[in-house]
Amino acid sequence: PFPHSVSRRLIRPDFIHSIEQCLTSDFSHPNIPPVSIATDNERYAQHAINLFTNAKWTKLQASYHPSLRPEWRPISNYEQKALNADRPVWDLAFAPPQSE
Repeated sequence: PFPHSVSRRLIRPDFIHSIEQCLTSDFSHPNIPPVSIATDNERYAQHAINLFTNAKWTKLQASYHPSLRPEWRPISNYEQKALNADRPVWDLAFAPPQSE
């Protein structure tokens, strides 16, 4: 997603709002978070963390340690290229704000 402009990024406030509207309040899985993002770009990871945090989402995970990749998430071709190039992959997970 980089060095493209911010307007070309998938993770934007309007997208986060759309995700929140689509998730049902009874979404629950013991091992899979409502929103999971993997990227090998630290700036994009920070961008996502900032936007979700500003939208009052709960950060469940934000790490770039390869051993912390969730078991349920397969390694994509993009991720494998990053790992082959010794670039760390950020794993992010978020839960939407609790309804009142």
